[in-house]
Amino acid sequence: MWAGDTAIGYRPFILTWPTDGLKIALHIATGLFQDPMPAMSNETQIYGRIDVPRWGQAWDTIAMQTNRQAIERLPDTDDWPPLIRGMFSVVPERVAYRSWLIPFAAAVPGLDEQWDVWLNKFEDLLRSMTWFSVDLHLNTDYSGRHWFSWIADVGQLHESACVESWTFESGPDGRETKYNPPIRSFDHGTSSAGTDDRPNSP
Repeated sequence: MWAGDTAIGYRPFILTWPTDGLKIALHIATGLFQDPMPAMSNETQIYGRIDVPRWGQAWDTIAMQTNRQAIERLPDTDDWPPLIRGMFSVVPERVAYRSWLIPFAAAVPGLDEQWDVWLNKFEDLLRSMTWFSVDLHLNTDYSGRHWFSWIADVGQLHESACVESWTFESGPDGRETKYNPPIRSFDHGTSSAGTDDRPNSP
């Protein structure tokens, strides 16, 4: 028989044969969110990078310590829509020339309905970090492909400062969607941090 466990992160299923006592455990990785998995079949791909300028050893040390701590504070698992530690990475210093990049990526069931919720989580993370610019790409099966950009107010980037204000822009990237026509569309525009005029989810 099959016995399922709704543990966060991984869902182990135990297959047993009573005749010989053989038991096999199969772990199906969900990884990004708490069970149960949302009942969505379309996929959303999120990927991009956080660009941290290198302005000297003292500043680099403080900036990257701040950023690593912010990422480490993220949970291993999260309520839907997920923003977790495993989505982010920090490149080694030996391949950080004038910029220290923090790449991120995830592929999850469709976020069309809750994109604004995920974006608010992401911006909360940005407010706890030091950076100059952020580029994010969003690929969805039904709503197409979109880009999002944050440019920090450089005047606030002094030692130990986290970014509190920025310019935000977004738009479609012009490539065709997997399914045509898309069932949703994104509104895009420009806004600044701390305001409520950023476009909502589709």
